[in-house]
Amino acid sequence: VNGAPVTLRALRSLGAGLVDMNGQHSSVALADSSVQLALLDRVAGTSALVAQVAATLGELREVEARLESLDALSDAREREGLRKMVDAVSKMRLKAGEEVGLRKAVRAAESRRQAAEQCAAIREAINGEAGASGPAAGVLGGIRWVESQVRGLMSREETLAAATAGPSAPAASTKRRPASAAPGSSSAVAA
Repeated sequence: VNGAPVTLRALRSLGAGLVDMNGQHSSVALADSSVQLALLDRVAGTSALVAQVAATLGELREVEARLESLDALSDAREREGLRKMVDAVSKMRLKAGEEVGLRKAVRAAESRRQAAEQCAAIREAINGEAGASGPAAGVLGGIRWVESQVRGLMSREETLAAATAGPSAPAASTKRRPASAAPGSSSAVAA
């Protein structure tokens, strides 16, 4: 074809488009799936849609080829970044075994950073949020709230005790419990 040798398959496909032969073996062409599709498209009137899909498929293949070239460019950038890192490490002129010490120092620094973050979280849990109440007030806020409730109860208890004792009873019931005495302990019962 045009002075160049071609395979029999290429010649057959080229000849099928140029010449429509009628003969005793013309039914053999009907066994070819591409011929069947072309005939069905011609009968159904979808040849324009087939051309449109073929054009879209061509565009898709172009986009895929561009994407592959961008991936190759990304790989080149990654290789360049790695090369720069290797250059930076080689400029450091590390001595044998020094890398192990540096890795230990990095791990220790990371451990300290994590410990500092945990301490900050614990401090926030203890102190709570400013102006918050309930669980958001933290442990100290909860203790302060419990203390205020206990003082209120003690004040009401003293008022009730004074009111029920009358004017002739000694004021012994208005004594406060020592701060170290816990409710139900022997010193709290003795008071």
